[in-house]
Amino acid sequence: MKVIIRYAKIEDAPILAQAEREIAKTPGYFCSQPFELTDEQVQKTIALCLQTKKGVFFVAEYDGNIVGHACLEPFSSRSLSHIAELNIAVHEGW
Repeated sequence: MKVIIRYAKIEDAPILAQAEREIAKTPGYFCSQPFELTDEQVQKTIALCLQTKKGVFFVAEYDGNIVGHACLEPFSSRSLSHIAELNIAVHEGW
């Protein structure tokens, strides 16, 4: 099995948000509720990582399908900018 890790693209957002919504349906797997995980919010996070280079958003692909993703995003306030939030998601079935 060959998994490819690459930077997330804006157009990946719907797939990533849907995977997060599915994961969030299981209590304890995700801090957010499914309705809070929108395509737009994921697009915004990817764009911020790409534009500012202050965070990083990766996807894992197998056979052309996204099977997981990870985001390391620093806190936005100056006093906490040395702290980052890490989210890692393995998509359902993987």
